Amino acid sequence: MEHEIMIRHTVESLYEVKRGVLHAVNEMRDNEKKIAKLYEQVDGYSPYQTRVNYIYNDKEDVQLIDKVCWKYLVKLYNLRAYMLCTEYDKMMRELEEYKAPEFSVDTALSWLLGLKELIYENVKGMVHRIFDNLMNGIYYTGNVKKKRNNSKIEKRFILLTYDYDSIYGYSNRNTITDDLEKICYLINGIKLPEKTLKQKMYENKEGIGENDYFKIKVCKNGNTHYELDDDIVVKLNTICADRNAIGDAIKIKVF
Repeated sequence: MEHEIMIRHTVESLYEVKRGVLHAVNEMRDNEKKIAKLYEQVDGYSPYQTRVNYIYNDKEDVQLIDKVCWKYLVKLYNLRAYMLCTEYDKMMRELEEYKAPEFSVDTALSWLLGLKELIYENVKGMVHRIFDNLMNGIYYTGNVKKKRNNSKIEKRFILLTYDYDSIYGYSNRNTITDDLEKICYLINGIKLPEKTLKQKMYENKEGIGENDYFKIKVCKNGNTHYELDDDIVVKLNTICADRNAIGDAIKIKVF
């Protein structure tokens, strides 16, 4: 479970944290130099010399604290709940690889100005993409892959997800099951749980599970069997099928 946000920083206070970290690192480097000079007075070699510089350089110091600051904002505004799992994972990988701009008050405020529109578009695209995948996904029947060709989402259906491999393997990768769960909570105005259905199944190594909106059974051949509640079937077929429903039917509150 992800730890809770204990201090809700503003952009300005978050930037002060960055400055504080960099100041402390510089002080640590200065102290290293002082220790080295004292050892030199007795013809000795400081065991601490170059330790900080060996681990990080000035550029990496900035990149590390920048990454932490950007990830803080991502968590503060719960972007995981408003993005496709694949898109969210991509964004987090880019942060880990230091591909975000340098964190400053100006860059962060500019990012926040576009955040509402970004989230709106993410949810809109996510809902439509999930609906299309449910309509046109594939599944195994025997040893043959068969394409779904339906005009609406049924109460019971099968999709090829390879959820079984995720749940009984070494790592629980995100699939359409995770995105479907996310959409179900979103269109009902409910906060996404800290642990998804598949995360719970992965931890308990269970092939059958359920959440507030549907039940699933994962199979060795890669299929996942879904059984949706009647109410969510109606909402998926009305809200998700209508390209213009989001905004009126779905209210997204972030700030």
